[in-house]
Amino acid sequence: FDDPRIGGFADIRNHRISIEKGYLYRFLLLHEAAHLIVPRDRRHGPAFTYILQLLYRSFIGIPEEAVRRLLGRHGLPAYTGLAADAAA
Repeated sequence: FDDPRIGGFADIRNHRISIEKGYLYRFLLLHEAAHLIVPRDRRHGPAFTYILQLLYRSFIGIPEEAVRRLLGRHGLPAYTGLAADAAA
């Protein structure tokens, strides 16, 4: 990619993910996969964030409590399925 800040791109129309040489790592691949799963949420909104955290938990094994804390710290929706009082 021409912009060095871009390591990956989800081509929604053609159902493909492009990854810049040297940037193939699981977090980025799952990030781009989330864009394919939730194509209408292109700006990393609540639907995208929800799907991405599910992918991270399922495929990388990030603990649910850690995901909830991180989302909360950044003011993002923390709908992970964990009871709200369990994370407090």
